[in-house]
Amino acid sequence: MLEAFLTAARSGQRAHPDGPSGLRTLKVVLAAYESLRADQPVALHARQPAME
Repeated sequence: MLEAFLTAARSGQRAHPDGPSGLRTLKVVLAAYESLRADQPVALHARQPAME
């Protein structure tokens, strides 16, 4: 995974998964933790446009 990231960074290509994908995943995980803590569902907001 690190080698793929470094190759993408050196060549100017986008790494996979990219930053926006990682951010969406983090938001889901944090919402799951909050839901568990609060013992109730937590709403996820609509998808935001990808960062360029």
